[in-house]
Amino acid sequence: MTWSDHQAATAPYTIDATYLDRVEQVVQYALDEGPYVVLNVHHDSSQWVSKIATEHDTVRARFDATWTQIAERFKDAPRTLLFEAINEPTFEGATAEQKAKLLDELQVSFHRIVRDAGGNNDDRLLVLTSQVGTPSQELMDDLHRTITSLDDARRGDGRPSDAGGGVQGHHRRVLRHHPLPG
Repeated sequence: MTWSDHQAATAPYTIDATYLDRVEQVVQYALDEGPYVVLNVHHDSSQWVSKIATEHDTVRARFDATWTQIAERFKDAPRTLLFEAINEPTFEGATAEQKAKLLDELQVSFHRIVRDAGGNNDDRLLVLTSQVGTPSQELMDDLHRTITSLDDARRGDGRPSDAGGGVQGHHRRVLRHHPLPG
């Protein structure tokens, strides 16, 4: 989904309720057909998230507000609804090292916001990606560091995820990238 045309560009970055209702309706149509559905922050990645290196606090506040609203709205949706933090992230004017840190920061924040929203978000599959969705070894290594740093070894009730037949923590994150050409 692209949120920016239906979201206030200033704090508190409220997503238009009518638009959010329509997104929920379309997501439900898809879920009713039986497939897994991925809901993400899509074109926003190039429209405003890409400016995080120069507008850090504003972009982080908007990103966090976006995911807070999405996570709250869909917290009771079935686990066949997956959330993807961001699609094909790019960061204008940042070094390679800064880009890795910025993407890690966004994905860690996304993870915390969704998990803290409760409901089915406690065990929802979360999709994380590399910069621009590129599967180069260096970017996959960066993504691996992010994924392994996340604490998904608990369930909503605080017990380890494998206690009593719960979902294994490492199985609640999905890595996504675009295939290499050729």
